[in-house]
Amino acid sequence: MKNFIGIDGCKGGWVMVVLSVESFYYKFMPALSAINREFVVNSRILIDMPVSLPYAINGTLISRDSDFLARRILGKKGASIFNSPCFEALYENNYEAASRTNYLHTGKKLSKQTWNIMPGIRDVDRFVASNRIISHFLLEAHPELSLLRLNNMTPLKHSKKTPQGIVERVEILKKWYPLSEIIFFEMKQSDIFRKTTSDDDLVDALVLAILNYVRKDNLESLPLQPKAGHNGLPMAIWW
Repeated sequence: MKNFIGIDGCKGGWVMVVLSVESFYYKFMPALSAINREFVVNSRILIDMPVSLPYAINGTLISRDSDFLARRILGKKGASIFNSPCFEALYENNYEAASRTNYLHTGKKLSKQTWNIMPGIRDVDRFVASNRIISHFLLEAHPELSLLRLNNMTPLKHSKKTPQGIVERVEILKKWYPLSEIIFFEMKQSDIFRKTTSDDDLVDALVLAILNYVRKDNLESLPLQPKAGHNGLPMAIWW
């Protein structure tokens, strides 16, 4: 791989961080369609958003196991991973309808947290549908799970919503990519990011880019043999 990309959702769009051996850059994207102009051959993207969803076929649910497995590994921090909706609920117009549809197919109602990220999941779904070649280089990841891996499986002490948590995360990242602190503070001082992101959005995108860069060909999936989801891509979280 030449470029290692991390993407995290934020207010009104996405934060993207691109790392290579020689350089780095970052940008705000209102929609994932902007990746088309950024994507180059031999790149891989880790994104903090479900890429492939459970779905029903002939009345039988093709279930997704990655969310449960990731929560089990994270322990107390597992609440940061929400259950993915089933595909049938994805394009419902309101929370009540989406929750009913999800319950019909999975036996579980949607959480409000899942409903709040549905616009991001829809953006991913539309991107995958219209970019089939690139979509095979788009992998789902999770910042807290990624940080656990980068911190030698030692749980972090502070929440990412606190100043201490941001410092803790940047210190971990500097061990793997020495320019991490510079990248974070450059993004933090950018006018566009000041309007659209919080500190944890910036750190989360950076975490995924660095995990991507560090792990290279050693990324593993949860589960190790994932099922294919509604779009034919694996229902997996990579770390």
